[in-house]
Amino acid sequence: LLDTFEVLQGAHATCLAFHKRWWRNLANGSIDVGEDMRSHYYGKRGVQWIRLEHNTTGRKLLFMNHHGPLEINSGGACGGPSMANNILRVMQNQSQPGDAVILVGDFNANSASLTIQSLWSRMVLLQSGTSFGGVDNIFGNMDANSVISRKNLGSGGSDHDAIACTVALGSSLAANGSAPAPVAPVAPVAPVAPADPVAPVAPVPVAPVGAIGSDPITVRANGTGISTALQAAETLLSHPPGTRWQSFWCGLLESDIGYVPLNDTWSRTVRHRPNFGDSNDVASPQRCCRLCQQEPRCKSWTWKDGGPKRCEMFGSAPASKELVPGYVSGLSAAEASVEAARSALRALSGLS
Repeated sequence: LLDTFEVLQGAHATCLAFHKRWWRNLANGSIDVGEDMRSHYYGKRGVQWIRLEHNTTGRKLLFMNHHGPLEINSGGACGGPSMANNILRVMQNQSQPGDAVILVGDFNANSASLTIQSLWSRMVLLQSGTSFGGVDNIFGNMDANSVISRKNLGSGGSDHDAIACTVALGSSLAANGSAPAPVAPVAPVAPVAPADPVAPVAPVPVAPVGAIGSDPITVRANGTGISTALQAAETLLSHPPGTRWQSFWCGLLESDIGYVPLNDTWSRTVRHRPNFGDSNDVASPQRCCRLCQQEPRCKSWTWKDGGPKRCEMFGSAPASKELVPGYVSGLSAAEASVEAARSALRALSGLS
């Protein structure tokens, strides 16, 4: 394979490969964009990027691979919107007018997260997996009608999905027979200046996640960005987290945030007393979230550190939020699924 593909190792458990006969490496690198929460800390997280030139057409492609921070659906220490903005800033700095852009990876964030929802408003979700509610994703700056095929290749022994997406750009026909739209510029990320307008590009084959090659896998695409994003939101309901830690995920986490519930809503406080059993163990935000997701009345929660740790659960989404260092708050998976569907419609209506 090394005779055919060039493999590049990135930082923080990322790598990529490209087909040497099809593509020429113009530039590449790895940049830190985030850091794990203290409750589940392995270190910093980054995005690996490579800018390629197609050997036949001369067209350019910026390909990026991201490994997101823990906890799942937190966006790490700085939160989901900051994580998304940091990724987009790398994208703007490393791309040039006319580039097609593909962003792939294990985001450690599914469509319930503010990371993915923030990206929805600036890029098109082309494909998403199902493990951990859909943390493996492929985004692009081209219209969803450009998608020729999508496929979930399964786990292959991993706890994640291998997902594939093939995209045609320029004058090639998409799977539904229509001509795909030209690639669009990445939306501006304040305070970074807007990117220059992007010109139409000729067909550039894009291969499965993690590699850029010459053997596309063909399945029928559904043809619209709205249905792809809404399917990702529906995955939250069809693949719920359960309670086993091996596959558990929390609906949403926000670091250094305290939730203020609606007046007269149901509430319950659990103090950290692990000697009284698992239902009284709230040593971490994840444990608080799991208690909430086991309680049908719970829609949101706040985990409070400093002094005796405690978990406060509420029967409503927050009426307001407060900045409180050391607190972590979030939504149950069920409540976050509803918010994800609403966010998908809002973001995608803005892209249309």
